[in-house]
Amino acid sequence: MANTPGSPDPRFARANNAWPLFRSLDSYRPRFLTRDLVAGLTLAAIAIPEQMATARLGGFSPEIGFFAFLAGSLAFAFFGNNRFLSCGADSTITPIFAGGLILLAASGSADYAVLAAALALMVGVVLVAGGIFRLGWIADLLSIPVTIGFLAGISAHILISQLPGVLGLPSSDGPMLQRVAIRPPESLICSPRRRWTPTVSRAWRSEGC
Repeated sequence: MANTPGSPDPRFARANNAWPLFRSLDSYRPRFLTRDLVAGLTLAAIAIPEQMATARLGGFSPEIGFFAFLAGSLAFAFFGNNRFLSCGADSTITPIFAGGLILLAASGSADYAVLAAALALMVGVVLVAGGIFRLGWIADLLSIPVTIGFLAGISAHILISQLPGVLGLPSSDGPMLQRVAIRPPESLICSPRRRWTPTVSRAWRSEGC
């Protein structure tokens, strides 16, 4: 019996029933390879810098974000069942992740990295247990206003935490609302004092900030 263009390949279907790996290849066709290579390179050009920036947001070195993206992508390719998803570090969860770790160890220290690895393993165990016991319905209890509020708060946190690097200002510590109150006056004071100097490097010159 001939296969229709959209029907899964019987060989992949039998392999999927026998072994729960590479389930995303059930309906794969060799003719998809060229377009998938272009899509993969495009995704890598966007996702790798994003993952490296997310790692810095969590207090890690940039290469940690690259390794997290690589490990997540390979693991999902082995065990996932959707070849259109991209896995990696999430910038909405990273500030919460870092906020919990900074209470136990200094950012960038060896203890910080060990605790981060332990926390990642704990989260993985919880997710695996949730999948085994079919606990996905818990996500339905989160209402849309709660989700929107969470995303808006994380966006504000990320924006405020990255302002010192964007504006060239010294970073301040303390609660987020305190940093919001301090940041605008610093920006107004320091920004006008920046001037363009006709030097060889044609760089911005900062005076006093």
